[in-house]
Amino acid sequence: MQAFKTLANKISVAGKKFDQDQDGMETMQIVMIIAVAAIVLLFVKGQWNNVAGWADGLVNEITGWHG
Repeated sequence: MQAFKTLANKISVAGKKFDQDQDGMETMQIVMIIAVAAIVLLFVKGQWNNVAGWADGLVNEITGWHG
């Protein structure tokens, strides 16, 4: 258990040092953007049939084409 606490403390200290660095902050922002994009993509993947049907209906409404 002590080894886990030591490891957790080292990770915490490294994270704080990384967060205080400007390059680290930019990297964290990029990671957060990628995480949000991944969540959105997972949602779209789960709802793909609904999204595809909506897009098809919208294209048909705009162009008058029926596919």
